[in-house]
Amino acid sequence: MKRIAWPLPPLTLLVPGGLVLAAAFGLSLENFGWRPEWPATSVLAHEHLSIAGPVAAAAAFHRWATLARPAGLLAAARLRGTEKPEHWVNFLRVWAVCAVAYTIGLLPIFIHTAISATYGGPAIGSIVLGYLGLGFAVAIGQFVAGIAPMPVLTVFVAVLVFLLFQLPQVVLRSFGAVLPVQWDTLAANEYETPASLIFRAFALLATAGAMVMASRLGRTPDQPGRTALPAFGAVGVLAAFLVAAAVNPPARLEAVAAPPLLCQPRNGIEVCVHAAHEADLPELADTVSALAKAYGGKPAAVRGVYDAAAVPAGGLPNDYVVVGLILDQTTRDTAGEDVAAAMAGYFNCARAIRSNTGDRVALEAGMARANELARWLRHQAGIVLPSAQPYEPPPSGLFAKSPEEIQAWLAANNTQVATCQNGRDPV
Repeated sequence: MKRIAWPLPPLTLLVPGGLVLAAAFGLSLENFGWRPEWPATSVLAHEHLSIAGPVAAAAAFHRWATLARPAGLLAAARLRGTEKPEHWVNFLRVWAVCAVAYTIGLLPIFIHTAISATYGGPAIGSIVLGYLGLGFAVAIGQFVAGIAPMPVLTVFVAVLVFLLFQLPQVVLRSFGAVLPVQWDTLAANEYETPASLIFRAFALLATAGAMVMASRLGRTPDQPGRTALPAFGAVGVLAAFLVAAAVNPPARLEAVAAPPLLCQPRNGIEVCVHAAHEADLPELADTVSALAKAYGGKPAAVRGVYDAAAVPAGGLPNDYVVVGLILDQTTRDTAGEDVAAAMAGYFNCARAIRSNTGDRVALEAGMARANELARWLRHQAGIVLPSAQPYEPPPSGLFAKSPEEIQAWLAANNTQVATCQNGRDPV
C-alpha cells in the first residue's frame, strides 16, 4: 500500500477506501430483505455510487490537490523523473483502490442473490457501468484539484459530485443517460438496453478522460491559458453529453417480450408469476384461493392473476388481474387488495366510468358496492392491508349478512358483479 499511495501516506487511500466499502455495504443492507432478483441487484453496481462516488471524488481531489500545490513539500511527485505530473498514474491508483473496496462492499448482496435467485444471472453491462461511473467520479475530483489545488475544499468536492449525481432525480430523468446513478431499480422482466449502456459508457469514458488530461496542467500557474483551455474543454465535453441526453436520450429500459412463466391454477383461476418469482407462487395462489373461497366460487370478473413481471408484450385481457409484486412486501399484502377489487368488479366499474358509457349514476353505485364487496372479501379471507389498522366491519350493508347469504347473492348475480350492474339491487 505504501508503494500504491506514494508519495503520500497510505491513509490517504486506506481511509477513503474504507468509506467506499462501508457505503456500498451499508446501502445494500435493505436489499437483503427484498426478493432476490438479478436485474435489481445488478444495477446496484451503479446506483450505490450515489454515496460511494462522492467519497471517491473527494479522495482523488485531496490527493491531487496535495500533490499539485507548487509550494508544497510533496509537489515533486513526477513520472519517472520527467517534468510531467503523474496525472494518469494518480488517477489509476485512486480508482483501483476504490474499485477493490467497492467490490468488497457489493460482494455480500451479490452472493445473497446468487444463492437465492431462481432465475437469470448478473447483468454484466450494468456492473461494468458501475466501475466506469466510479472512474468518472475519481476523474471529477482530480480535475477540480487541478483547477483549485486547495485540500481544504475536499468536502466541497464531495458535495459537488453528490449534487451532480442528483440531476436525473431532481432536474431531468434524461440526464441519467450520461451520469452513473439512475435513481431507480429494475423489475424481473426488465433490462438496460445495449444502446443506453454503450452511450453512457462512451459519455463516462470521454468525460473522465478529458478531465484527467486537463488535470495534468495544474502545476503551471504561470501559464493560466494552458490550464484554462483544457479545463473549459473538459467541462464542455460533459455539457455536450448532457445536452445530447436532454434532446434525444436512448431508451434505457426494455421489457422481455415473452417472460418465462410458472403457473398454478386455483379455483378455476390461472395464477402465473415470472420464473424469478418462483418462491412467491404458492403464496399468490393461496391468496387467490382464499379470496375465491370467500366469494363462494369462481368470480366472473377474474379469469387469471398474473405477476406484473410475467405479462407478455401484448398485454392481457381485462379479466386478468396484474399484480405488481413489490420487492420489500409479502406477496399476500401486495396481491390481496388488487385481486379482491377485481373479483368485486371494481376495475370494470372504473373502466366503464372512464369511457363514459352507460348510466353514470348506476355505475357509481356499482363502484360503491364493489368497494364494499372487496373489503368484505378481504375480511373473509383474513387479509389485512399493510398500512391498515385491524379492520372493524360495520354493522350494516354486506357485513350485516351471513357469509352464506352473501355467497348465495354472488352466485345469483355473478355476471352483474363483473359488469358493474349490481349497485342498485339489494343483497
